[in-house]
Amino acid sequence: MRIRDWDRNLKFRLGVEFAFNVVFWTFLPFLAIFFANSFGKGWAGLLLVLSQALSVAGNLLGGYSADRWGRKRMMVLAACIQGIGYGIFAIAASSWVSWPLISYLGFTLASFAGSLYSPASEAMVADVVEEKHRSSIFAVFWTSTNLAVVFGPALGAVLFKDSPYILLLVASVFCLLISAVLNRGLRETLPHYSPVNPRKKDDGPCYKFLAEQLRGYRIIASDQVFLLFIIAGVLLALTFMQLDILFPVFFKETIPSTDILGFGGWHWVVSGQQLFGLIVSEFGLFVALFTVSVTKWMTSYKDRYVFIGGALLYAIGMVLFSESAIRRYIGPPDSARFSPSKSAGSAESRTVSF
Repeated sequence: MRIRDWDRNLKFRLGVEFAFNVVFWTFLPFLAIFFANSFGKGWAGLLLVLSQALSVAGNLLGGYSADRWGRKRMMVLAACIQGIGYGIFAIAASSWVSWPLISYLGFTLASFAGSLYSPASEAMVADVVEEKHRSSIFAVFWTSTNLAVVFGPALGAVLFKDSPYILLLVASVFCLLISAVLNRGLRETLPHYSPVNPRKKDDGPCYKFLAEQLRGYRIIASDQVFLLFIIAGVLLALTFMQLDILFPVFFKETIPSTDILGFGGWHWVVSGQQLFGLIVSEFGLFVALFTVSVTKWMTSYKDRYVFIGGALLYAIGMVLFSESAIRRYIGPPDSARFSPSKSAGSAESRTVSF
């Protein structure tokens, strides 16, 4: 299905959400570093996990709300709440206030609002697109998100370190603008009651909807194969999410600076934090470039072998990273070893070259 044949709502959202994702990804990869500096690494990890747990609850509530009050209304409301959350985060993170706990609460509010937005967004696609075309629509939006991952972290690697609260304030203003633009530009797509697509006027209180959702999960658990697939997916996601929580802190602590590009007497030297942002951008570029071709390639194999192969590649990647991490902290006996007690700004900090 060509983009020019899309519903106006979808074409409108594609551009707006791409711009928002670019702004969002300018600071997302560096939040673990920010909270680790504020609370310590242990507490930062726990707080980020708690934030994600609340986001899961937000997804359940978002699905109920989109069906009860409308897709457009929930998308507009969620974008507005995100703007408020990032605004609280920006003010609390500023150098003249510096309230870490309030910063975390603002971030949690914004994350929860993002979870309210996603179900309404996906439901709108289902409302206006025939089932046979939905996968291609979602693929385009997914590619758009990964293109934002290419540009956002690269900008954040340059801008976030010196003025994080300015980026957060820009994100806040942008979310509020998106809320206003969505309110003006979108039309509601929630189907009204009809014999073909019945919908009760009163769906009951929220807790009954959540109870029905939990009963549905019990039915899913009765299918052992599908249950194993879900458990495997959760375990893989846990390892992948270390990219957001542990990796940025590791890069910042172990790589004071590194020379990644040189020409003649000119060298491009970046900090470990900036290097992590560039790596995330590279990751997004690879996903955007190769998702379609790899997906077509994998269709010639059975699903079980694709899942097993993907899990093995995950494992190999984690082993390679752990090996490099051990070498970074321990190193061979005759090499200069990194001492965690030395700060990145001290005279003994060294430049790492790859």
